[in-house]
Amino acid sequence: MNNIRVGIVDGLNVQKGTIRVTFPDLDDTVLDDIALLSFEQSFPSVGESVVCIFLSNGTEEGYCIGPYFNDENPPPIPDENKYVKQFKDGLVFEYDLKLKKLTISAENDITIHSDIATNGNLIVNGNLTVTGVISGTILG
Repeated sequence: MNNIRVGIVDGLNVQKGTIRVTFPDLDDTVLDDIALLSFEQSFPSVGESVVCIFLSNGTEEGYCIGPYFNDENPPPIPDENKYVKQFKDGLVFEYDLKLKKLTISAENDITIHSDIATNGNLIVNGNLTVTGVISGTILG
């Protein structure tokens, strides 16, 4: 087996952080427990194409590098100045390196479990609902 292979995710073992991959070009050979080489918890979807690398001793030890961009999986925002993290449910973190601007887009509510401090203006383009006390000094 070559050291670099493209396969299709066939199953997930989320407890171990491994996947099962089918390799169509090897007569649909299936390999279990291929470790995800990742610095974040982000499992590929079953049916998604992934790149796997194997040590030179064959398929005894290998790692899934992850999915890759192709015609079926294009970059969400094709711009070299943007870092984009897009989740399967539509949530998007987009950071524009040139403008130094972070944008978070979500279809559902976002809940933050922490105090928030801003040294700039707070602009609300919609309704504001407060369930606690509003305090401070009004400057005029």
